[in-house]
Amino acid sequence: MASQPASPAAPTCQFKKSNGEFCKRSVDHGEHLCWQHAPTLRKRWRSLTRNQSLAFIFTIVGLVIALAIGLPSLWFGYVGWQKARNTTPPPPTATDIAKETAKLTAQRATLSVADNDSIEINIGTDKPKGKLIVKVAVRNTTSETATSVWARFVPVVAAKATDVMVNKAISEKLFAVFLMDFDQERAQFLLEPRTPIGPFDEKTFWGQGEITEDERKDLEKHTAVVYVMGKITYNDRTGALKTEICRILFPPDNVNGHHEPTASVDCPSGHNDIAVPDDGK
Repeated sequence: MASQPASPAAPTCQFKKSNGEFCKRSVDHGEHLCWQHAPTLRKRWRSLTRNQSLAFIFTIVGLVIALAIGLPSLWFGYVGWQKARNTTPPPPTATDIAKETAKLTAQRATLSVADNDSIEINIGTDKPKGKLIVKVAVRNTTSETATSVWARFVPVVAAKATDVMVNKAISEKLFAVFLMDFDQERAQFLLEPRTPIGPFDEKTFWGQGEITEDERKDLEKHTAVVYVMGKITYNDRTGALKTEICRILFPPDNVNGHHEPTASVDCPSGHNDIAVPDDGK
């Protein structure tokens, strides 16, 4: 059986490296140097074998296709990003604000008077001045804990007025003085201990004022009323909060000793905000 003629060996690069060995890259027939060692671009191209030429062409074609697809996407993405960055978002609507406020309010610890009719007063009979003591139960009505609690309640006897505007002026003046004293006493650490009030817990706070014999008689004759002013500042995980209380109490006929007021109303000047952000005012 006749043997097949041997295939001629594929030519290789004749470049001699610094270690004395020849470069082993394949070159096309008739060429002596590979694409890396050929001196000109034309000779480098001619040195490529058929397979190397095809691989090179496919690589270039793939790169062109990738650029053709990718560049427009990158451009449109960049244009969209620039447009989004330069576009001013529309202002929040009243509905948006209401939703955010409701969400934040739901997360707040809420401290308030346990019951509007749970404020108790004790009117002493010492002469010429007795003690006017107020007892207020403060309740946390939420599952959030209130910390750094400062509280102060002050009872003051003032003339009873049937005119709403007069009552408003009286309560506004009394509350302004009360707030000044509150800030001063809190700064001097003279208020109730800064005790936390846990979820759905309740704590009692006491306030004290003075009452003259004439004021006690005016209360008996129903020509005077007791203003109870209070402020609670505290913290929870949403920040610093405050609750203010301003109520007018109408004691019963017998004002001596310990009792609960028969009726009470909010001061016409307001100051009955519950769990609002504390702006320091």
